[in-house]
Amino acid sequence: SIVLLKMNWGAVVQFVRNGLCCIKDLEILKDSFLWDESHVVNYVYELPPPLNKTTPLEVMIGITQFYAFCTVTYAGLKSLFGLGYWKQQRIDRLVSTIMSSNNSNSNSNSNNNSNNNNNPT
Repeated sequence: SIVLLKMNWGAVVQFVRNGLCCIKDLEILKDSFLWDESHVVNYVYELPPPLNKTTPLEVMIGITQFYAFCTVTYAGLKSLFGLGYWKQQRIDRLVSTIMSSNNSNSNSNSNNNSNNNNNPT
């Protein structure tokens, strides 16, 4: 339990979600309650026709997907409205500088190559 306290909860939820998706894709534990549609109806009064075929496994996958959506949205908003905005500006300037230096290097390389092609050896 100490290891779980030190881990990032996003990583734990992602691991669980990947495990649940593997169970669904590989159709493991077909005889368990995870695949029984009647268990969802026990907890929810009545669902419309496409949703009444939802299994507990799909509900658990949906919950973990929603957690991922919420945490990524929160991180994005925090980045936009917090100090992350200035960090984004620094990253943008850094990428612009690298791109302009790469463009100038490629232009000088193409000029050198054209000069080399004109000079016979």
